[in-house]
Amino acid sequence: MPAGVNEITIDKYVLYHNAKADPGKIRIWLWSADSQVGTIDFYEGRIPVSKMFLHGDKLCFSLNYEIDRYQEIIGTLRYETPIAINITWDANNTITNGNICTGLEPVGEQEGV
Repeated sequence: MPAGVNEITIDKYVLYHNAKADPGKIRIWLWSADSQVGTIDFYEGRIPVSKMFLHGDKLCFSLNYEIDRYQEIIGTLRYETPIAINITWDANNTITNGNICTGLEPVGEQEGV
């Protein structure tokens, strides 16, 4: 597949805590406009390279993080809107840049709460 760049708005997620097949691994499937678009996977130990992959006939992403990042990332998904995923990948489907971002946030948004 050719290299590419994409920004995807995320509006839903499904959380999986895996047991026997992948001990210590957590997967979050991300959705945009009622379509699965990718995963965020959390690992203990060695972190696999983040890649693009085919899910059926749809090109999806897998962003891989250390398990220690789980709380901050799930907190972002729970409490922030809008959320987008920005990804860049090469001709080998390796993600060369991937990030989870919020929209423009007001300064002091929690002030007085």
